[in-house]
Amino acid sequence: MIDFDAAVFSDGAVAMRRVVRLAFVRSLALGLVLLAARTADARTVSVPLTVDYPSLRTLLLAEVYTQPDGTAAVWRDGDCNVLLLADPLVGNQEGRLRVTSAAKAGAAVALGGHCLGFDWTGTVEALLEPHAEPRASAVHFRIVDSTITGGTFGSKLLAETVGGWVKRYAQPRLETLVLDLGTPLGELRQLLPAFLPSADAARTDAILASVTMVDPKVDDEGVGLHVRFEVPDVAPTATRVATPTAVATPTAVDTAAPTPSPEPSAGEAEPDDSEPPLSDPELAAIEQALDHWDGFITFVVKQVAGETENDDLRRELLTILLDARYELVGALADAKPGDPDPVRVLFLHTWRRLRPVLRKLAGTLPAEGTLRYLGFVAGGDALRALDELGPSTGLDISADGLRRLARTLAPATTADPLVLDRGVDPELRKLFGFGSPLPPPENDSGGGTSSDFHWLGVAWAADGPIAELIKRLNKWVPSPDDDVQPYLEQVRQLLHATTDEILAQGQVEGPWRDGYRALVLATAWQETCWRQFVRVGSQLRAIRSRVGAIGLMQVNQRVWRGFYDLKGLRTDISYNARAGAEILARYMVDDVLGSSKPPPSEIDNVALAVYAVYNGGPSRLRKLAGRLRPKLGPVGPLFAEKYRTIRGGDELGVIKCYRES
Repeated sequence: MIDFDAAVFSDGAVAMRRVVRLAFVRSLALGLVLLAARTADARTVSVPLTVDYPSLRTLLLAEVYTQPDGTAAVWRDGDCNVLLLADPLVGNQEGRLRVTSAAKAGAAVALGGHCLGFDWTGTVEALLEPHAEPRASAVHFRIVDSTITGGTFGSKLLAETVGGWVKRYAQPRLETLVLDLGTPLGELRQLLPAFLPSADAARTDAILASVTMVDPKVDDEGVGLHVRFEVPDVAPTATRVATPTAVATPTAVDTAAPTPSPEPSAGEAEPDDSEPPLSDPELAAIEQALDHWDGFITFVVKQVAGETENDDLRRELLTILLDARYELVGALADAKPGDPDPVRVLFLHTWRRLRPVLRKLAGTLPAEGTLRYLGFVAGGDALRALDELGPSTGLDISADGLRRLARTLAPATTADPLVLDRGVDPELRKLFGFGSPLPPPENDSGGGTSSDFHWLGVAWAADGPIAELIKRLNKWVPSPDDDVQPYLEQVRQLLHATTDEILAQGQVEGPWRDGYRALVLATAWQETCWRQFVRVGSQLRAIRSRVGAIGLMQVNQRVWRGFYDLKGLRTDISYNARAGAEILARYMVDDVLGSSKPPPSEIDNVALAVYAVYNGGPSRLRKLAGRLRPKLGPVGPLFAEKYRTIRGGDELGVIKCYRES
């Protein structure tokens, strides 16, 4: 039986900018080969398509090792004569595909219900070379050699018998392996027109007619080939020179009333008066395009996360999603008339990080899933290749194109992949370990009231004293002219109850708990001076930044939509506090502490790093390069001072916001 920079901290009261450099499209890690040779009217684009070894093994099991137990019965003559292959391993040997299989052979005669003869177990190794016709859509393999090892051969005749069976029966069976790339190539042919100028149908037809598959080779990554096509230039047009898009993480900017905080916005960029502001239609068009992009990346990340149980891959996908949304926020904040298409820049930047995750996952899926992912990766790689050629290609990352690309990954979907659900998405929270949605509050004509606090334990019952406290806070706007001490004491009570509940869940453990509690209080201080609302006339309005960060903890509605109830973030101080505290805990445990487990003496530096991530997204941690003592920027010490004040025992130090002018 065979068994088978140095990073810069920026505070919540300050806009943080980081540049998305277009130079990344030249990254060798991706391996896009763009042929510089020009013909009279076209350029050749060459996009690598690699079937890695996990994917090859998946396909081999589906096409060759087809028995229910994962074996290949390459020859059977009655009950006593058999040659079985099982448990294939694939790799590279000097540019040839090496397939090594466990093998079992039996050669005997049936006598009295028994097989009299010999049993042999060992290993069969075959070397195969890939070949493909240029206009074909499949890669075939030729056997160039095979060997048998293992077992004990009692005679030369026995060895020759098994060897002969391998050449006669096993080799032809292994040659039935075919990499049928019709699906990814077909998807690529259907995808390209969605990203090319629709007015020039003849040019698009010429591009599609030129698509060909060439040069299959075996290397250390798998079996690779190139998909090539000719791209005629479009007529040049006058365009604004594409400049890097600055990505900002804005902070709380109270647009309705002056903030009581005396601290300067040292990190806030000076207004740029050289460009006229966007008109309302221009701004609406940009917001719609960015919403389509958000819908696309959210759909893709959910689809991919739903096809794996690997927690590390899911964490990586969540990081990609959050960083993409932080960059979206920055693109919206910095948009100016005549800027290059922000979706194009965001797509290309995110693709560089998403592609390796897709390749990791593809080899773990069934054969059909492997081919779907190959098609999706080929489509994204082709868009990057076209972008590298410059504006003469006429590349347009349109909504229809994104929709088509998303359906390459999930062809059975009937929903529009670009439609963004603005409510809480329970599946999104579940996939990324956030648990059940927080119960949404009920708002009234004032700021809001909360009727369901079971998520904060027995002390938060709807008829308890904490519930009454929340109702008061949801109608309370502190003023520098008032005695703010009672207000701040009640907000402190709310923040402590919130952190108690998070800590009771066991996410933040041991020595990090005190630092986490101070971090929550300091974040609310830095972001809003512990305020949820401002008064505009007779109405209460949640404090809001210019790009959607809202409420006490300045939870950005664009970054965290799907994870939290947007009405709750706006109308209820307790809901906003819970959301912000939950985000801080996740960033502390998953992103900053992770598997590195720094010593408890680093507690304060850990907290500062968590705030940097909270303010700017997971990519800020990469800029720290694994260091917990980054060089602080001009505004970083402002948050650090607040955090250390609270750690030192002065939790109501926030009162300075209201007493100093």
